[in-house]
Amino acid sequence: MGNPDTGPSEFVATPASPPVPASQSISAGQAPPAPGFLDVVYGVVFRPVATYRTLTQYQPMIPRSLLIVALSSLVQGTSMWLQFAGEFESVSLAGMISIMGAVGITVGVATNFFSAAVMHLFAELFGGRGTGMMLFSLIGMCQVPGLLLGVAALIPEPTLAGLATGGLGLWTGILTILAIRESERLSTGRALAVFFMPIVALTVAVVLFVVFVASFIFSQIPGLESFMPV
Repeated sequence: MGNPDTGPSEFVATPASPPVPASQSISAGQAPPAPGFLDVVYGVVFRPVATYRTLTQYQPMIPRSLLIVALSSLVQGTSMWLQFAGEFESVSLAGMISIMGAVGITVGVATNFFSAAVMHLFAELFGGRGTGMMLFSLIGMCQVPGLLLGVAALIPEPTLAGLATGGLGLWTGILTILAIRESERLSTGRALAVFFMPIVALTVAVVLFVVFVASFIFSQIPGLESFMPV
């Protein structure tokens, strides 16, 4: 625009700053502090998509993720003790929680790490642009529904308890798909493919292994060849 005192002046356009890539983490001083543990739990339950998108702007929050996995494992250990308390009368509640918690935490962390690694590999095949550590962090946060398994274990009706447990498992699966989509910046369809492809690959591998073992056994034992399917 022209200055009324000095007359028209030439407008010099300045180039706009390039957009910050979604995968670039926010450094200190550029944004408010990262969400706390309770903020993450609340967000995953009530606003998972917005929460995941916010978390991908920060460095992977591994401690918060591992804490959720640990608490979920402890709750699952406690719920199992409540369901089978009659068969473990000689084991105290504290002892059972300690045993199931230690085993659950170890298995949970290892499973999440392996799942994140495999899913990140498949995500790269579909054009994913995230990181394995970010996916590992978000997958751990998907275990928030596991904190409610203790409530499901208290339901006296077995059918309702099974439905509640199945519903929590389905909820965890949906959260995992959303985590894949947001961390890898994929479409919903590709995130679904990344989620199910490891399951399909594992199923096929198990079937092939069973067929191979069965074929080997039939070939080694005389008289069993006639029972093999044509």
